[in-house]
Amino acid sequence: MTRTEHLTVCDLTLTARGPLHVGSGSTCAKTDYLFDPRSETVRMIDPEALFQWLYSKRLADRYERFVLSGDTRMFQFLRDCGITDQELNSLCLYKVSAADALDDSHSLKELHTFIRDSENRVYIPGSSVKGALRTVILSGMIAKEKKGMWPDDPKKTGRARQMQTLEGQYLNTLALKRDRSGKIVNDPVNSILRGLSISDSEPVPDTDIILVGKIDANEKGEYKKLPLCRECIRPDTELHFKLTLDYTVLPDEVSAETLMQMVQDFDRYYQQTYLTRFTPPAGAHTVSYQNALILGGGSGFFAKSLAYPYLGTPKGMQYTQKIMEEQFRRHGHDKDITKHGISPHTVKYGKVQGQLYPYGVCGVQIT
Repeated sequence: MTRTEHLTVCDLTLTARGPLHVGSGSTCAKTDYLFDPRSETVRMIDPEALFQWLYSKRLADRYERFVLSGDTRMFQFLRDCGITDQELNSLCLYKVSAADALDDSHSLKELHTFIRDSENRVYIPGSSVKGALRTVILSGMIAKEKKGMWPDDPKKTGRARQMQTLEGQYLNTLALKRDRSGKIVNDPVNSILRGLSISDSEPVPDTDIILVGKIDANEKGEYKKLPLCRECIRPDTELHFKLTLDYTVLPDEVSAETLMQMVQDFDRYYQQTYLTRFTPPAGAHTVSYQNALILGGGSGFFAKSLAYPYLGTPKGMQYTQKIMEEQFRRHGHDKDITKHGISPHTVKYGKVQGQLYPYGVCGVQIT
């Protein structure tokens, strides 16, 4: 930790306690990657390089027949075409471990890719970590004081505007922008979080990236596997960031110590209000939620929503069930309360080395 007159710069370290996925927004179909069952690895295909090779070998028509046949064994198709190891390597962007997500006796899955930088390296955007901290900070503020009215507009877009207004009453309190009457404007320009910045993480090597499937487990510990997998940072991987606190913007009471206290308070609330409603499924790895941030794909609605902290458990549950019903009409959320006693009614897991880990749980240190 280093300090100047107005700035404090800290080291922020996340340690993945479960699989961590921050999506690129792209998915790969089953023929967009190569699964090698011998090495249990997956190679991502460079489409331009693939088509250049197919045309150079006069295999375009054969490839078209392969795709139309519905066969997804792309690796086997290229081997049958006589591709050499050197040629195969030239078609691929990178290689990761298939881990527990794929095997030779099961069909391939839709694959959700991780965000990468301009040099094709995995990283965690600082904005993802700041978003998790934002939820923690707002939860702490709500615990002290409830401002305004919780969003109740029947339309999703209306509720979003109401939420923006409500959150602004907690965060957009700087006097940097005013209206004509001199009143502080509810605008992100006035957000106190402008004084909190987090760098992107250092790049993560592909050796620390694995494929992880998606498993939904209900309150009884019953679970089902879904036909997709994600590129994830493997458990126990450390991720390093720089956290900068600017006291020309932030109040003096915001510090590394108070941020960690807010994290601990949120962790207790998350466990007491949500996790205690669930029986861990068979084969679940024991993961600590102490000093943890929960972020990324699969981390679940509860870890990102402020409904429970603001409304309390009974009303928060009713509100969340309503939102879940609107967003996922075919997932049985209308019975969240009556059948499962909690909403949302599942915790998301991924299998790593034969054990089930909850998605997105990361130990956090600020020094």
